[in-house]
Amino acid sequence: MPTAEAGCRKLVDLANENGGNDNITVIVSRFLSPQDEEPRAVVEVEVPLSELTAAPPETAKTTVRFNPKDLAKLATS
Repeated sequence: MPTAEAGCRKLVDLANENGGNDNITVIVSRFLSPQDEEPRAVVEVEVPLSELTAAPPETAKTTVRFNPKDLAKLATS
């Protein structure tokens, strides 16, 4: 079975081959059933909407859930 990263690269390659040469975004998710879910840490991040869109400056609040075991992976990527 290919890795998630390999799958994303393949999707981007296919999009580029079919004329999508700008703003290609691929998101891969794995959904766990409640009994499989490990404890999560919750981090709240505020991002000014002006950085994301041409909308008037406001602040969006985003909650990011991740497995604390993944912190080492995030720090090295």
